[in-house]
Amino acid sequence: MEFFTAGVNLLQTIVYLLGAGTMIAGLVEVGRAQSENNPSVRNMGIGMFLGGIVIFAVGATLVPKLSSMISF
Repeated sequence: MEFFTAGVNLLQTIVYLLGAGTMIAGLVEVGRAQSENNPSVRNMGIGMFLGGIVIFAVGATLVPKLSSMISF
């Protein structure tokens, strides 16, 4: 059971890092679009940022519930 809990914690950390990386990449795209005055790239950056927020929220809410869904 401890092995499964450690695996869920590792999965949660990976999802957090993926969400944070996507948010940072989105902010970089927004900044680059502002300097180039490119609205289409800015919209893509905002979409990436919001997608990162969703990924981070999934890591915070759904991944911890995996340990309660499977019981030994």
